[in-house]
Amino acid sequence: MGKLTKWSNKITKLEETYGVDVHKMHLLGIAEKAWGKKTPLRVTDLLDTYQNAARATTHKAIKELVEGELLHMVGSEDDGRVRFLQPGRKLSQLEKML
Repeated sequence: MGKLTKWSNKITKLEETYGVDVHKMHLLGIAEKAWGKKTPLRVTDLLDTYQNAARATTHKAIKELVEGELLHMVGSEDDGRVRFLQPGRKLSQLEKML
């Protein structure tokens, strides 16, 4: 089996198991970089960083990642309009799959 076929099979499994497509995987990668730098990640930071889709599309993808428990959203104590993203409960399971 070729490398592309293996990668395609992994993507299919990600979509079936976690509802994660390439777009959402890219968003998780951006989030992981921020967390690796110990930087708090606001939803708006992720929206501003990812320019490959419309903001509404990206916001919907973030919402679906939160619903799928791959991301966890926490409100700011100082400003109720600000939301931070943290690793969700199922993110470690996804990472093991990769």
